[in-house]
Amino acid sequence: ITLTGSRDGGIAVMSHLLDREQYGLDLRNYGLIPQHDQCQKNPAKKEKDNAQYVTLKLQHPSALVRSERQNALFQLEEVLNTFPSDQKEHYLTASRTASREVLNIEVDPLRFVRYYNGDIRAAAERLCYYWKARYEIFPPHLAALPLTLDPNSPSALQEGDIAVLKAGFPAIMANTLQGQPAIYFDRSRWSSSAREDSFYRLRALFYLVSHVLAQDNDPSNGCLFFHNIVPQQGLVPVDYVFADNGIRYIMNAFPIHVHPHGLCMLPPGGASSSTLMDNATSAIADIVSYFYGPHGSKFQVDVHFEINPGDICRAIMAQGIPWEGVPSTFGGGWDLDCSVEQWYQDQLQQQQQPSFVPVNHKDATGNVG
Repeated sequence: ITLTGSRDGGIAVMSHLLDREQYGLDLRNYGLIPQHDQCQKNPAKKEKDNAQYVTLKLQHPSALVRSERQNALFQLEEVLNTFPSDQKEHYLTASRTASREVLNIEVDPLRFVRYYNGDIRAAAERLCYYWKARYEIFPPHLAALPLTLDPNSPSALQEGDIAVLKAGFPAIMANTLQGQPAIYFDRSRWSSSAREDSFYRLRALFYLVSHVLAQDNDPSNGCLFFHNIVPQQGLVPVDYVFADNGIRYIMNAFPIHVHPHGLCMLPPGGASSSTLMDNATSAIADIVSYFYGPHGSKFQVDVHFEINPGDICRAIMAQGIPWEGVPSTFGGGWDLDCSVEQWYQDQLQQQQQPSFVPVNHKDATGNVG
């Protein structure tokens, strides 16, 4: 099943892996094709002020010299000066309180400019929303601190946030063979210590997306999101606060493109069980409606069922993930328990080095500082 965001924000469905008549599936009844306007976009669009619309031609980051970087930042600041105070309130607060490393390296403004192919005004708007989101997710007195796991350094992350990262929800997957990053979501890995606080999960996701951006200077690559949907009795409940807000922040705050996939592993014979299929389609509806519905016009959501052994493993590998990076749940070689702990220890050791620059090692031009 491929769920594709339509232009009007609704969800169009094309069935590839399942014969709808054979299994008695009415996708509309399961909410896969919304019958209401919950996911409809507001037709009224905010018009941009053409007089303030600036476009800057940027070379590849490695080709930028300091003077070109300074010119881009100057133009960005000029546009920010035209914004009303309430739109840039959190950006201004961060500018006064955050360190140079956070403002210029961890949250490099040129990433936002490159995301919009040199559209300075659009970049400035997203940069302001980034800081608004950061102050909404993190406690105000911590929001401008670096994103680091080191307990001995000032950090925006709290103990509960780190517990979520150590539990593996969400978790960093192996990059694709082409170098594209990927993040894995498995609700069964929720940490019991964080189960009652959706903001632990939101802050963990915020950290991981920041980590992904730090590894790749080309925002056009985007990031793969893989969601493990578990169709079993007593489904792990959807965290609606996390779902409603997590993707909204990612889609509107970070300079990154997202390519989401749902993974639905059915027990043997599950494809012929109407109850299991009901659970599976309901879970898909949850993922699409609550995670991606409001942003349906921006991308396609692919959902893969395990109808035959190895279907999901092959689907993940078709995206470029090597077999060693496919979760063992789906027949791959990635042991999440071992790899998450090793990833955390590697991150911690790296961040405890005296020369460590929080989250990122270099700015958008390839230079440190």
